Amino acid sequence: MSEIVVITVDELRAIIRKEIEGALRQSPGDGGYLDTCEAAELLGVAEKTVMVWARDRRLRGTKVGRNWKFRRQDVLALVENGSEGGR
Repeated sequence: MSEIVVITVDELRAIIRKEIEGALRQSPGDGGYLDTCEAAELLGVAEKTVMVWARDRRLRGTKVGRNWKFRRQDVLALVENGSEGGR
């Protein structure tokens, strides 16, 4: 039998933050930076959404040539503040 569990938004954010922090510790990355694909995976959104957020300055990032790079702490900050939208 399935069980329904009710949690608050704050509890959900804490769970997500814990999972992301664990994933970031295991991610090889390059000096604490993520590419668009990695950031999208952690945020649970499409890569295009990450690029739009970067262009709109909702997510801090640096353009390196044709690619975006994001600091891990900036991606985590967006998760903590609540990212809206989905794939």
